[in-house]
Amino acid sequence: MLRYLAMRLLLFVPAFLAIIALNTLLLSLLPGSPPSEGGMQDGVSNPSAETLRRYRQMHQMDRPTLLNTRFALRESRVRELLLRSAGLGGASIKEQRLAAQKLDDLGSTSVRHLVAILADDDAQQRLRSLAAAQLARTMDLDGPPAPAEPAGGGSSPGSAANPGMTEPQPHLSTLEDLSRLWGDWYDTHREDYEYSPRECLEMLFLDTRFADYISRLLALDLGVSAIDGQPVLPAVVMSMKHSLCFTLPGIVLATALALPLGMLAAIGRGGTSDRAVSVLLLLLYSMPGFFLGTVLLQIFTLGTPFSWLPTGSLHSDDIGRLSTLRQVADLAWHLVLPVSTYAAGSLALLGLHARSGMLEVMGADYVLAARARGLSEARVLLGHAARNASLPILTLLGSALPAMLGGSVVIEYVFGIPGLGLYMVDAVRAHDFNAVMAVLLTGSLATLVGILLADLACMVADPRVRLG
Repeated sequence: MLRYLAMRLLLFVPAFLAIIALNTLLLSLLPGSPPSEGGMQDGVSNPSAETLRRYRQMHQMDRPTLLNTRFALRESRVRELLLRSAGLGGASIKEQRLAAQKLDDLGSTSVRHLVAILADDDAQQRLRSLAAAQLARTMDLDGPPAPAEPAGGGSSPGSAANPGMTEPQPHLSTLEDLSRLWGDWYDTHREDYEYSPRECLEMLFLDTRFADYISRLLALDLGVSAIDGQPVLPAVVMSMKHSLCFTLPGIVLATALALPLGMLAAIGRGGTSDRAVSVLLLLLYSMPGFFLGTVLLQIFTLGTPFSWLPTGSLHSDDIGRLSTLRQVADLAWHLVLPVSTYAAGSLALLGLHARSGMLEVMGADYVLAARARGLSEARVLLGHAARNASLPILTLLGSALPAMLGGSVVIEYVFGIPGLGLYMVDAVRAHDFNAVMAVLLTGSLATLVGILLADLACMVADPRVRLG
């Protein structure tokens, strides 16, 4: 068992890395932009160019996702993007903005080509002007010092323009001055923009969104939220606590009821008890969580003769004035309906599997042998049949761990619980990729742990199970 446990824990590392890579790749394919600086207008996000640039830098969206091959960038590609960003060649407004964004994303890897284009006397004056503007913008974004303003009052390399919208139109003499100044500057800093084979290899694997996220993850840094600018990790932990408040008791309650109901149905197979239990479980299974939760709220909170329970949230308004014991009691009182709603849905699934598991083992040879040895029916059922019939439930409980951590969006919405499910929905709607990634990783890690715990529990419950 220890050997198996050690091997599985070692496999966690590549599996978790593969999950992070897949999530990073999928998130990079999702469309979206941050809310505008003035907020959402008429439900449409309209961020400024600077807001969008900061947003992309905050989430490392300006970097390649898994592999960075920008060291192999060709000058022809830079020329194409420059021309497209200025609307030449019939480029649409969308294509202009995408080209300008791509040039910004290329950052320092395009510097050597921009300098070469600016120094190309055979190139069009418009193209050289665009290269000068993009050089100034790149230097402003990446931080290296720009050359001093040239004599004669021409456009400075440090006066950034936005490709795709406007660009300076200097005279030829000014372009020559710019070319000379940028050429002198580049000769001094050439080693920073031309890459050795080792630097290319490092860039290929390390200068990516995936590598950056892994490095931050090792430091337990999940980034900051694009909504409020606060660290994501504390918000995820707090939301997870709220989800566990009702999912953990709900799963415990459902499990405690599922096996007895399954045994009752299996023992009386075809009889009244079997029909009654099956109808109850199927009814619960077919009943949506939002419907059951709403019905329970209507019955037990809204002015009916059974209005005993509080509505929504996790605590009373005056909980701060209560003692610790009363705070615990207040929390338990507010959790009665959410726990019952969550347990009902889980009970339906677990109970049906418990019934089928009991029916499968009731005719097994070891059960017949136990009866032949004169063991009591209770001992046969509880000591032999029930133990092996619990294997499907244990397997399901392993897969239920991510759901427990993530909570239920429907139940959280109906009862006003700020759990991880609602947090995920809000993050997706706001295009908060750091928050989305944090929730996905939490669920992925919980899935890996749940599968491992389910395998170990099955081995303990049934000695016939051998883990390789």
